[in-house]
Amino acid sequence: LGGGEINSITNIRREGDTTIFTWTVGKWRKRGFGDGIVSSQPVQAGENEWLLKFYPKGFTDPDWASLYVTNIQCDLDDGDPLEPNAITTSALASIKVTFQPLLPGKGGKGDGK
Repeated sequence: LGGGEINSITNIRREGDTTIFTWTVGKWRKRGFGDGIVSSQPVQAGENEWLLKFYPKGFTDPDWASLYVTNIQCDLDDGDPLEPNAITTSALASIKVTFQPLLPGKGGKGDGK
């Protein structure tokens, strides 16, 4: 997950309609099921703010990692009380996830961290 501060959003850049950033989570393999949920700080992408939640041992199945991406505005929207099934706020996200090992000297294997 690269160098940088643990649980930090860095390298934010825009390429046309796309926002690209790096989220450094840190060491997560030793965390147990149900603990160690990592939440990012909000990140602005397009006209929306997003929050990422990483469950290293899954949300419901410890054999799988889970990543939830939440549009903050959609999450806060209480909807229309007269039309509870109506969609009042929507957003679109396309996600590409890349896992990268920490390099020696950055908290990886063999550097004592």
